[in-house]
Amino acid sequence: MLESFGVVHIDDVAVTDVWERLQADQRAVLVDVRTRAEWAFVGLPDLSSLGKRLLTQEWQTFPDSRVDPTFAQRLEDALKAAG
Repeated sequence: MLESFGVVHIDDVAVTDVWERLQADQRAVLVDVRTRAEWAFVGLPDLSSLGKRLLTQEWQTFPDSRVDPTFAQRLEDALKAAG
């Protein structure tokens, strides 16, 4: 991730690469950071065949797309709670 002039760029990762990592690493967790609206409209990934569950944590609000300033702390708390 690169950050300059207040702009954050996040590189895309191929779905197949993510799936392989989730399969190979028992501790790997998939965190879906889309909005609740996106989860409802598009749906959520099904990780049941891997014996894993998805962690959902919005990083922006909908519809105004403001970044949640508490995102990092909420994510850290959720990861700790998930073990």
